[in-house]
Amino acid sequence: MSVFSQREKQVVELHQAVLQVEASVKVQDGETSKKKVEEIDEGTEKLKIAVAGYQKKVAVGKSDPNKKIYGSAMEDRIEKMDKSLKDLEEKLMTVKEDLAVVLEREAVEKAKLEKEENERWVKQENEEKMRREQEELAEQKRKADEEERIRIESEKKKLALEAKLKAKKEKEKRRLEESAKDTLEADKGKAEGNSVQSTIKLKISGHAGEAVLSADYGPVPTTCSVLSVKEAIVNTGVPMWGPVETQRLIYKGHFLENDRSLESYGLSGEDTLYFVRLPDGYVGSEFKGAPKEAMEDVVQGSEEGVSEQVPEGMIRVSLKNRSSTVSYSVEPRWTVAKVKELVHEREGSSPDDLSLVFQGKVLKNGDVLESCGIKNESVIYSMDKQRTSQTAKAASAVPMDTDTTPKSTAPISSSDAVQSAQASSAPAAPTVRRVPPPSGTIHEVTSGKEEFEEILKDCGATRLCLVDFNASWCGPCRAIGDQINIFLNLDCKMDVD
Repeated sequence: MSVFSQREKQVVELHQAVLQVEASVKVQDGETSKKKVEEIDEGTEKLKIAVAGYQKKVAVGKSDPNKKIYGSAMEDRIEKMDKSLKDLEEKLMTVKEDLAVVLEREAVEKAKLEKEENERWVKQENEEKMRREQEELAEQKRKADEEERIRIESEKKKLALEAKLKAKKEKEKRRLEESAKDTLEADKGKAEGNSVQSTIKLKISGHAGEAVLSADYGPVPTTCSVLSVKEAIVNTGVPMWGPVETQRLIYKGHFLENDRSLESYGLSGEDTLYFVRLPDGYVGSEFKGAPKEAMEDVVQGSEEGVSEQVPEGMIRVSLKNRSSTVSYSVEPRWTVAKVKELVHEREGSSPDDLSLVFQGKVLKNGDVLESCGIKNESVIYSMDKQRTSQTAKAASAVPMDTDTTPKSTAPISSSDAVQSAQASSAPAAPTVRRVPPPSGTIHEVTSGKEEFEEILKDCGATRLCLVDFNASWCGPCRAIGDQINIFLNLDCKMDVD
């Protein structure tokens, strides 16, 4: 097939393509029709160039017969092709106009769809943002409600504990008053019923803070109660002796109980009682400032002390703290919790604040004494967290000095007694002592050795400085970090790293 014949065939194909595009435009297929129109345009332009070449050669042959190339039949075919291309261009122009309308309509619809899609997306974003805000508000409200609930529960527990302590204190006060009243009435009845009673003279010697006190008391009936002796001390009106609640009388290593008589402890003739005054508001067996002799009696006891029979089936154990040792008769099958209740009834220590340690092991409430290896004459170490905290606060609130000059001489008036106060007259040299810092002033060393040395200088030459050396990576350090100051009242803390 010649080149010209191929081009004639291309013209026919372009006409068919225009018909197809026209059909596509009618069914609103704008994008597809646009591509086909572009292809037809390109093909038409190429054929127009080719036909122009043919026509130029025909014109040359007509002007110069010697240069004529094509015959009349070929010239007719060229003329027919040119006419066909012109018809093609006219049809294509009409299709382009219809296509423009379709494309414009499609563009409007596309813009509308994009706008609707954007509006839908914005709406979804706003809804999601609103949902997140509502969730955050709900979470904040839940946390606030939880904090309020915890605060209310804590306040209720605090009020309940205060009410319980107040009731316990009032109960103990009533018991002491009733016991004192019963004892005085019993003593009075015995005094009236017996024309002759055995009497004794007492020598009371001890400490009230830094003051050394001593006095003679008696003669008094041996049936007189320990409480009546304390009340007689109070009735002297001398403040240094303090109220009954802060007084402790010690005889041969034992604290004398208020509701027992003097004869029940075997006192006779002229005996000496050691006196210790505890800080005001402090109830228990701990004390500070007692004379060395009294401390040795309390801690070690006396081989010549009162012989107390241990009931059958029971054992005697000693509860020892930093300042005293108290003996109790218990059953080997008792639990640790029951022993704490016994200490609570006798000394007022709360079972929840009391910790008992035997042979380096902290005893649990459910432990049985005999299963822990506790037997007769065993020594158990005790720690009262609440009492230790109160003592530390009291010590930090009262200034301490090294002056040992007697602060008071307080005679006790009695019908047949001569009483006097004795005090040490020679001042002692200052000694290094442990003075707890004010409550809540624990220094944390952060800058290194220089800051630590400054803290040691602040302690001075006559005061011990208690330091907690710890490490942030140490599990035991973190476990006891919050509790150690309750027992020791630290001066400062220092991270060894």
